[in-house]
Amino acid sequence: MFFEDDTVKKIKENANIVNIIGEYVELKRTGKNFKGLCPFHREKTPSFVVSEERQFYKCFGCGESGDVLTFIMKRNNMSFAEAVEYLADKLGITIDNTMERRREKIDSEKYYRINEEVRKFYFEILITNKFARDYLRKRGIEDKYINKFFLGYAPDSWDMLYTHMMRLRYNPKDLEHLGLIGISKNGSYFDKFRNRLMFPIIDIRKRIIGFGGRALGEDYAKYINSPESTIYHKGQHLYALNEIHNSNYRDKIVLVEGYMDVIGLHQKGIDYSVANLGTALTENQAKLCARYGKSVYLCYDSDQAGLQATERAIEIFKNINIYPGIIKLDDGYDPDDYVKQFGKEAFEAKIKNAMNPIDFQTDLIISRYDTNDPVSLGNLIVELGQYLKNIHSEVVRDEYINKIASKLEINPSSFRKDIAKVELDRPRFIKTEEKEKVKSVLPVLLVECITFAAADKRYYDELEYYLSLLEKYGLSEITDYINAQYKLGKDKVSIEEMINSLPQKLFTKQLIKDLSKDDVPEFETGGSKILFELIKRLEYNRLLGLREDIKRDISMILALDADDMDTEIKKRLILLMDRLKEVEVELKTGR
Repeated sequence: MFFEDDTVKKIKENANIVNIIGEYVELKRTGKNFKGLCPFHREKTPSFVVSEERQFYKCFGCGESGDVLTFIMKRNNMSFAEAVEYLADKLGITIDNTMERRREKIDSEKYYRINEEVRKFYFEILITNKFARDYLRKRGIEDKYINKFFLGYAPDSWDMLYTHMMRLRYNPKDLEHLGLIGISKNGSYFDKFRNRLMFPIIDIRKRIIGFGGRALGEDYAKYINSPESTIYHKGQHLYALNEIHNSNYRDKIVLVEGYMDVIGLHQKGIDYSVANLGTALTENQAKLCARYGKSVYLCYDSDQAGLQATERAIEIFKNINIYPGIIKLDDGYDPDDYVKQFGKEAFEAKIKNAMNPIDFQTDLIISRYDTNDPVSLGNLIVELGQYLKNIHSEVVRDEYINKIASKLEINPSSFRKDIAKVELDRPRFIKTEEKEKVKSVLPVLLVECITFAAADKRYYDELEYYLSLLEKYGLSEITDYINAQYKLGKDKVSIEEMINSLPQKLFTKQLIKDLSKDDVPEFETGGSKILFELIKRLEYNRLLGLREDIKRDISMILALDADDMDTEIKKRLILLMDRLKEVEVELKTGR
């Protein structure tokens, strides 16, 4: 996005960095400069210094530094353009930029006005609708929090919102772009949100960017949400983050799944909770949590779906080097139910006793197996080994080996030896009745695939398709390297040279190094037979992954509002269900 240099210069000249940063950080004068606790990392002793003279900040703890624009970008998770706009609005400076940008801004302002008008409409309906008010009373939502979160009610009518907005002379195409109305086959418009409790989604600049709607009657979809639009990108926002943005309390942040969970927690004094917006957690949302809370906690529902969502979220946070505390609630409770029944102190005790991710994930792995059955226990050891080997600290890994051995009532020394075998030996996936409970070992099998492919170009030619699956795991550099070496005319690829050439970030480097110690048999003398077995295992695990992908796609379609399921989507659903049956047959028969 283009801005004139004079505009940026004017912003920097007019923005006093001490005043701007002082809205986020408590600063105290120390000589010529100001000092406070760094907002970008956790610290007890202030090391964050702001120079009014130089209009510059520097943290001597984490190294973050920059000018007023840099601070707003990092602190508020904004792009350069958004930071320029934010400060220009704050300072009353008119931005003179390209015609395209001006048109985009005009459109955005129009969409904000529409959403604000819709918010008022839903709110006014809620105030006068006994059915909706009774529902909120039954859920224990107080008037103060109805007002605080701007709750509303979408009436059980096909076109009441549409009629209201046409009376105000808004363009139906704009309403359609924002996902507020749809168009039927006969060309007439209808309201997308009907008989739903409405949750306006507000950004940190207090603008309505979208809506979530919870069904209050028998509806195919419990929740529907605004689609992506010019002003709304789900993966870049969190529900109720605007409340935390306005607060000086940044000690901790609790991430939950639902709108009602957030409101229920805020109502009981846990006013540092937020929720992701009807989609799986994204890395941007994880970064927002880390930015707004010195400590991050996950508190998803205690059912199977909630546990799986927690596992996925842990991986997202791990990618940005954040290790959240896991708040485990008693079976059957979601955060809203729990805090209503047991109160603030009980929930805060759960926060205080939150599990670390390793405890949570190892406990979850163990829960999937029958530890009294030898075969099941063997599979458990394999999965635990695959998990524990990714703990880079030997001290931490050793501590958990002892801890888990005690829990399983097995000999720690034997457990340690078994884990070593999992790390060093080529894995053998055991087809037992427990296989549905065992995670796919595809990534580890792919490492074995790499070692074979590097040993002989003939192996590489046979395994090329499976090597292409590395892209799914962000490891395409490996395939590119091996392919490039063979194109240079080499008859084999040096694992050691390959490891040294790979980016440091690749978690597989040590695993590849370990597996490469095993001798790969010559292709002519029995290697082809071993290759056949390897391909069988690769194919079996590929089918397991494909089955999960198909199930996910089916679930996404089934979660759609009935009005959104046109003929093409229904056809797609039938094809997916047919393909799922075919995959199930292939898994059972090995064909």
